[in-house]
Amino acid sequence: MAKIPVACSRDDLSRLLDVMDVPSGKACNCVCPSCKAPLIARHCSGDRESNFAHDPAFETEYNYSECALSYYVALKLMLKQIMATADKICLPDYFIKDPYTGNKIEVTKRRTLNFDKIEVDKMGFDALIYFKGVYKLAIIITYPERTFISLPEHEDIHGILEIDLSLLQRSNFAVQKSWTDRLKCALLSQSKSKQWRWHIRADKMLENAKLEFEKKMVAENEPIKQMLSERRNDFAKAQTHTNSLMINVYRCYNCGKDYSENSGLELCPNCNRILHLTSIAQKNFQR
Repeated sequence: MAKIPVACSRDDLSRLLDVMDVPSGKACNCVCPSCKAPLIARHCSGDRESNFAHDPAFETEYNYSECALSYYVALKLMLKQIMATADKICLPDYFIKDPYTGNKIEVTKRRTLNFDKIEVDKMGFDALIYFKGVYKLAIIITYPERTFISLPEHEDIHGILEIDLSLLQRSNFAVQKSWTDRLKCALLSQSKSKQWRWHIRADKMLENAKLEFEKKMVAENEPIKQMLSERRNDFAKAQTHTNSLMINVYRCYNCGKDYSENSGLELCPNCNRILHLTSIAQKNFQR
């Protein structure tokens, strides 16, 4: 039989009760939040954890093997009940890595947020928190049977916070502390079970990091660009200067004689071979 940390009051099925807050045995007057089968409360001592269990006397009337309730599902239901009446939450700090420098960027610090309103099971999230009349913070509750895979559509959401119930296991020093108190403490004053899955400020900071990196690259490349520009200008000047010293001549490739372009000659006077028009540096003129 499954160990269940919280149960529904038989007198009010919408009300969840902690095993530490009810009498032991059948006197707890509780039923399973999932299959509505009667439960018994087991109060344990030492390092053993108190829990509810399906009453074996009703095993023939209820198919416990098909009960969808698990330990963590029960905790999630209790946490949502606590959230419904809360007006504050402890938020963890959040750092992201600058993909260009490798440095850590602080997105937000650990703090207690006092909010205006909270709605449970809203917009595909386990809860939606409203604060300052403008901002919305979404909460997703996870545990081993319900891992964080993908985000629901989150238009107009300013942050998404995950609460991992697997990080709320009781320590040896708190096994007799009720789960109601544990969950309240985790929600209101602890951050170790929480982590940011998305924060609108992180997107802006990453965009700023990209802009700063691009500015830095431009600044670092400016001397190189300047040097290349100067070299191109120098080369252009040299080409202009070289071209200004070039002349057209009629050259005899047999005897190596050059004749002025204006000489009107077609044959070399020296060897009677055909002359060829070509451009040469003035200093290389062969008389």
